[in-house]
Amino acid sequence: MNRQTLFILPFKGCVNMQTNKHFNHPTPTQPAWLMPARLAIMVALTAALAACGGGGSGDSDTTASGNGSSTASGGYVVTTIAGGRVGDGVGFADGPGTTALFNNPMGIALGPDGCLYVADKSNNRIRKIAANGVVSTVAGTDEPPPTGSCISDGPCASATLGAPWGIAVDKSGSIYVADQGSHAIRKITNPGTASCMVSTLAGSCGKGYADGQGSSAGFEFPNALTLDADGNLYVTDNSSVRKITPAGYVTTLAGSATESGAADGMGLSARFGLLQGIALDAKGNLYVSDF
Repeated sequence: MNRQTLFILPFKGCVNMQTNKHFNHPTPTQPAWLMPARLAIMVALTAALAACGGGGSGDSDTTASGNGSSTASGGYVVTTIAGGRVGDGVGFADGPGTTALFNNPMGIALGPDGCLYVADKSNNRIRKIAANGVVSTVAGTDEPPPTGSCISDGPCASATLGAPWGIAVDKSGSIYVADQGSHAIRKITNPGTASCMVSTLAGSCGKGYADGQGSSAGFEFPNALTLDADGNLYVTDNSSVRKITPAGYVTTLAGSATESGAADGMGLSARFGLLQGIALDAKGNLYVSDF
């Protein structure tokens, strides 16, 4: 069985989808679990959920929606909102709910419009899931990048992406993508409109490591992203943590892209293995998962 599915369940302590309040916490974005015959992006319910404010035995409310349901006892029902067809469930197709197809969906983020945005890695596309479960394509195509380049910016319908992995959405609705195949950070403005555009915020075609402005910066394998309130991006990049300002200037905060390991210490003296997820708390502390 090969089934590629997006699951969601309500996390009542964190998100109010009926407001326009910006939600920067990246928990719905990472991690993604890869399994031999099935790939899923999940919001996982664990024993710690109640302690996080996500409901529990003390929560007497009963809620239900198309995105899942919770019961008075604190139990949750997991439902499939998009993808997940058994047998032919890997591929590309827009459409309602489980008629849609994904191919290695990785990062996921909630936009200020209440829609979910998914980095569909092997389809080289960014997908949108509306509140009614309808899946559409925001950016990316099946066309390979132009000869001699793996970066193709421009209108969303024609711009190319290369194995998009991490994803974040800012309070204006702009989407940021860790584009692993092109070793760059891409930005999508005005998603879902005729003026939707893809640009490269930092990095350029080809693996490399360098701090600097925009295309002069280099990335090894950018993975996960998170945003702070000022619009700065924080990126896990191989064995280092990078920061990108809204103007596109890249610096390294911790670790080294050229030397991996396992060592605590100050900033650049610390060593990581292969960094995956990243989260930012209200005090500005960063947390990373080291694979």
